Amino acid sequence: MTSCVPRISSHAEGRWLVRSADSTLDPAGAWLDAKEIHRHGLDGDEARYHRPSDTVLVRKDDTLVTVISLENAKYSVHAAVAHLRGGQS
Repeated sequence: MTSCVPRISSHAEGRWLVRSADSTLDPAGAWLDAKEIHRHGLDGDEARYHRPSDTVLVRKDDTLVTVISLENAKYSVHAAVAHLRGGQS
């Protein structure tokens, strides 16, 4: 897990604006606040769940490449964040 803020792609920035329920942060702030998740089945080097925005942020190499709304995420992502949401998926 990296504590540095990755570069934010234009795609991730756009997805954040559309999918985030938290208008007080940007993707970089959300990344630092988010918790790493495992066994998520996403194509990326690291994924983190940001509870206030209810999103999953995905990093490939040194770039945040997308932001996924948990509401629309696949089952494996729900399972990966369930323990962070008190067992709720």
